[in-house]
Amino acid sequence: MEAHIRVDEGVKRGQQQPPAPWPIRKPPIAGKLGPNFDVMPVLDRYLRGEELADIATDLGVHPKALNYHLLKPEVRELWRSAQIAVSLADLNEAKQVMRDAPDALSLGRGREISRSAQWELERLENRLFGPKQEVTVTEQIDIRFSLGKEAGALLDQLRVVSEQTVVTNVVTDKSLPDNS
Repeated sequence: MEAHIRVDEGVKRGQQQPPAPWPIRKPPIAGKLGPNFDVMPVLDRYLRGEELADIATDLGVHPKALNYHLLKPEVRELWRSAQIAVSLADLNEAKQVMRDAPDALSLGRGREISRSAQWELERLENRLFGPKQEVTVTEQIDIRFSLGKEAGALLDQLRVVSEQTVVTNVVTDKSLPDNS
């Protein structure tokens, strides 16, 4: 039996880089924004391409505190609109990257950015970017009252059957055996 031979046997490799460290997180209580905090400058910076974590760092607060203010009822719709605008810009940029991709890695990166932007748009603006699901029912129900004289006889038969039926044992859901 032959020993396993690696496909890249003999190929020189560079020195391996250690994995990047996790970012250092501030405790959630770091910094506070007042109740009258104006979110418009934050939204402007976000629309210009800055990340929320960087904006929060500049303000000296934890990103959770900034998210809290962006999700207040009076600001929520503006924040949603800003997210939609950024996701649309990301989607358009990703399409351009895919068109101009010189190699498979660039193409894959553009594809992943595109998928991420599409996912965000589906959730933020489902009406425009969500999957279209339509159900068309073409069945017709035609009810005809053609029993006439036979209806009385049918009702009499049903009464006789219901009077003869006796319930002898009632089984509730709690008394059923557990099959799990």
